[in-house]
Amino acid sequence: MIRKTLAALVVVLPLLAAPAFAEYGAIAYSPQTGRYGYSYNYWYLGDAESDALANCDAPDGEIVAWCRNEYCALAVADDGSYGYSSGPTQASAEAAALSYCTGPNAHILCWDYSGD
Repeated sequence: MIRKTLAALVVVLPLLAAPAFAEYGAIAYSPQTGRYGYSYNYWYLGDAESDALANCDAPDGEIVAWCRNEYCALAVADDGSYGYSSGPTQASAEAAALSYCTGPNAHILCWDYSGD
């Protein structure tokens, strides 16, 4: 009886310590067409990435950012350069994305939040 109880605790205790939700989101971007797609609140990163690529609907679309219980953002500039980042707040994700986008007239094209 004690062994069964201990075995159950070994299985259950790590689940209690884990966050209630591990929600993923992603942003896909096509530098050639300028199209983008995003996804949010997926249990698995692969599913979030697949949905973002499907929403982008461009042959050269690629995942540029992903987030897990946080924000991510994509910035683009007039010369085609782009930057992306993630962070705990929308403002921090956007600021970092803009700092990585070195072209003229950089602006936020898309931001995403995934979490509870």
